[in-house]
Amino acid sequence: MRNLLAFLGAALLTFAIVGWYLDWYKVKSTPANNGHNQLNIDVNRSKIIDDVQKGEEKVHDLLEKSKTDDKGKSLQPTTKPGQK
Repeated sequence: MRNLLAFLGAALLTFAIVGWYLDWYKVKSTPANNGHNQLNIDVNRSKIIDDVQKGEEKVHDLLEKSKTDDKGKSLQPTTKPGQK
């Protein structure tokens, strides 16, 4: 149970950092009445969707590239030890 909570916390923290870096949201604090503060969170959904689609395209391109590279090339050397 602790591992699951730790994983969820790490995932949430990663999403928060990546979202802030990629400008998916903006957090703004403004003073309100009676000494209170108002917190505004502006989420840019179109930017999130565009970035996720770009990421998916890059993953598909990398997978296709790795498939074509694997078909034509061998990763192991073809000579035995001691042979030239």
